[in-house]
Amino acid sequence: MTSYAENHLKQWLINHECINLACVAKAANLNHRDLSYFLNNKRNLKIDEYFNVIKILENYGFVPLNDE
Repeated sequence: MTSYAENHLKQWLINHECINLACVAKAANLNHRDLSYFLNNKRNLKIDEYFNVIKILENYGFVPLNDE
């Protein structure tokens, strides 16, 4: 899944460097390494992984691309 929505998520995480990626990954039932690989353009998130991460980050002010 490579899309504008995924790039929006990636940019948001990069711009919010105080967000603890290990904590987000754990809360989203995702391996920390996979989230790190996503941010470093080494792997894409599966659709269910993407939505799990979105669900967690909405609590921290993230607004999905289609909701802006």
